Amino acid sequence: MKKEIYLNSIYSGNVEYCYGLKTAINKYLVEGRLYLSFEGLEGDECADLRHHGGCERALHQYPSEHYAYWQQKYSSIMDWVVPGMVSVDEPLILIAQEPNAMTLREVCDIFFGDPLNQNKLLMLKQQRKLSESWKCKVIARLESQEVERWDFRLLGHEETL
Repeated sequence: MKKEIYLNSIYSGNVEYCYGLKTAINKYLVEGRLYLSFEGLEGDECADLRHHGGCERALHQYPSEHYAYWQQKYSSIMDWVVPGMVSVDEPLILIAQEPNAMTLREVCDIFFGDPLNQNKLLMLKQQRKLSESWKCKVIARLESQEVERWDFRLLGHEETL
């Protein structure tokens, strides 16, 4: 099952003070090829390296655990986990897909939209390629029947009740 997917666009940005906090949320369209290293895109910055960027989150959507799996499964086919140039003119190629894998939308619909549904959390827990940090949150929700607090991440401080 080979499928070529072209990116619509690539965005990059710098840390700045806006919206009342230090952020790199404002990204700008990048034309042409851009160097992608293990740490992320050349020239792209992250204000919160605890939750964004770095080796496990060099690009949005794909943590490093996925590359280790793909390298093991397809090492004879492709040259893997190597920095190089990326571009909207060069396709991403889907070679194979995890059986019974949930889409990113399905995962987010449960994780954010129905965060305490026991049956759906059990489905998430069974996703072999779900990142360890998300898997830990799923397990904690199953055990505690509570959603972790997001105040600090969303507001920059803990909300007092």
